[in-house]
Amino acid sequence: MAIPLEGSPSARARNAFRHD
Repeated sequence: MAIPLEGSPSARARNAFRHD
């Protein structure tokens, strides 16, 4: 899984939809 620095809009949305 290639996720940018924790704080980017993409990373946040991905983490949110993944942890939702």
